[in-house]
Amino acid sequence: MARFRDVQKDKMVVQAMRQSKVSDNIIVSPLKIRDYYNKNSAAYTTPAQVKLRMIVLHEGRASGDAPPDTSLSKKEMAQEIHDKLAGGAEFDRLAQMYSDDSTKDAGGDWGWIERKTLNDDLAKVAFSLKTGEISPVIPLDNAYYILMVESTKPAVTKPLSQVQGEIVQNLIQQEKIKAQERWLKTLRDQAYIKIL
Repeated sequence: MARFRDVQKDKMVVQAMRQSKVSDNIIVSPLKIRDYYNKNSAAYTTPAQVKLRMIVLHEGRASGDAPPDTSLSKKEMAQEIHDKLAGGAEFDRLAQMYSDDSTKDAGGDWGWIERKTLNDDLAKVAFSLKTGEISPVIPLDNAYYILMVESTKPAVTKPLSQVQGEIVQNLIQQEKIKAQERWLKTLRDQAYIKIL
């Protein structure tokens, strides 16, 4: 136990020495701040999003509360639903009645989603639709999808003025670490080990 306390004490001494050798007077130039912001702008960007509703019909499953109808295939049923939507039917009502996915009870509401949330094929369609627009029937992996975009949010990058304080703190921390590493290198280079 005493050995553990000695090791902990040694670590605290080394940490205190490191801190004492690192200046708190680090100044970060506006050019470095701008450069860091430009190189890391993705970290300050909220990606584009769509508020999406979806109806999903899987082959081989009974759809929602609809009575089983063997005369219509899922593809034909999806097309019929699409035609009803084009005629003005409410998307959420039809999703509640026919959809096979977990958002059925919420009227097919997926909420706000980013492109990476969806399969690439569905994302391509969803992010090409205008607000209020309904997709054609999309066949994909033994299922048929109908999408509706209720609203869109474009990608937004926070301006430098909003994130400058955070960037300055990151750059100061990086400089402190570099200074500690230089100090430790100097100690190692000057160390003398006596072999008995």
